[in-house]
Amino acid sequence: MTKTTKTTWLSAGFAAGFAALLAAPAGAQDAASRESEPPAVRGAATTTLPTLAPPTSTLDVVRRRGVLRVGVSTFVPWVMNSRSGDLIGFEVDVANRLAEDLGVKAQFVQASFPHLLDDLLADRFDVIVTGMSITPARALVANFSIPVSESYARLLANRAKAAGIRTAAGFDRPEVTIGVRAGAIGEDVAKRSFPKAKIQPFDDEDALIEAVLAGKVTAGVGWSPAPEVLSARAGDKLFVPLPDPLARSREAFAVRKGDPDLVFFLDAWIRHYQDTGWLAEKRKYWFESFAWEDQL
Repeated sequence: MTKTTKTTWLSAGFAAGFAALLAAPAGAQDAASRESEPPAVRGAATTTLPTLAPPTSTLDVVRRRGVLRVGVSTFVPWVMNSRSGDLIGFEVDVANRLAEDLGVKAQFVQASFPHLLDDLLADRFDVIVTGMSITPARALVANFSIPVSESYARLLANRAKAAGIRTAAGFDRPEVTIGVRAGAIGEDVAKRSFPKAKIQPFDDEDALIEAVLAGKVTAGVGWSPAPEVLSARAGDKLFVPLPDPLARSREAFAVRKGDPDLVFFLDAWIRHYQDTGWLAEKRKYWFESFAWEDQL
């Protein structure tokens, strides 16, 4: 076969094949095309992927339930038991207003402070309101809103046990025992401020206050205005020995991780009531005045 003959044959063959392809029915062309596709590609255009359901937000659950479960631990003046048996305090007012804006009722679930975060993660309640200080360790296990308040740590001392002590150095001695709430930021403050003293943890603030009153500890770390209020009410037994606070803390709402909708809502809620002055008004009442004392 000559070069010219070979070229003519190839050209003729290509032309014939192309013409046959054009003449073939559309279905046959599609079948041939599908036969040439790898198995993984065939039918890809017609396969319907399953639709993933969106995650359920705590906001949706709370509004359907009609109840906002709020985890609390007694702590003056955040959460206190009144003489009538009702819960009162800054945190109680904030939680009730939050629930009202959600169109639901607030249900308070009491827990010891060291177990608040564990109980939140176990779904015993939906949110911890305002009384939880923001720390890096806590932020690893829960999400926090923007700060809703701030507090100052002060020392509340027993007059007999701390007689003559008026400096931080005087409390930083091995024979001094400083009481703290277990798991609270005050425990870290005490260890940092009084490294030589013995640090005694208590499960809740009531037990801590009783220990200071009874002289079981030399002093206890509390958060304003609790030390000032208690020293005014029991001035014969208690006093605030140091003029300056030991530390400052910022508190916020705490919620479970993986629920950004709730955090965004809480941030917006806090900013709104900061702008309107409602939060400042509540802080002034609970933290700067003692007008609520007669309810205890």
